[in-house]
Amino acid sequence: MSPSGVYKWPALLVVMRHAESEANYHRQYLEKINSPATHLEIPTRDVDVPLTAEGRRQAREAGRYLAAATVPPFDAVYVSPYRRTRETADLVLEGFATHPTPVIEERIREKEFGILEA
Repeated sequence: MSPSGVYKWPALLVVMRHAESEANYHRQYLEKINSPATHLEIPTRDVDVPLTAEGRRQAREAGRYLAAATVPPFDAVYVSPYRRTRETADLVLEGFATHPTPVIEERIREKEFGILEA
C-alpha cells in the first residue's frame, strides 16, 4: 500500500464476461446443426436475455473460485445494464462474505446497432 494508505491505481483488476446466456445456448445449437439461420429466435430484447441454468452454475462456480483464490473483497463492481451481466455479477458475489453493490455502467455494454440489428 502507498504511504498515504490509498492506491492511485487498482492493485487488482478482475474482468469477466457474463456466463452462458439463452442467446449463447441458441447460437451454439444453430452452429451445431449447421443451420443457415442468421437470426436467433429469442422472444426478448437483447438487453433482457437471461442466463441459462448452466450459466447460473458457471457464475456461482466462478464466485467460489475467486473467493477461494484469496482474491480480496472487491472495492467496486461495475456491470453493464444487460440482465445476463447483472445476474452473473450477483451470483459471483454470493461467493464472497462481503462485497459492494454492483454499479450499472452503460459504457461497458455490448455494441448495439439499434434498428440496424434486425
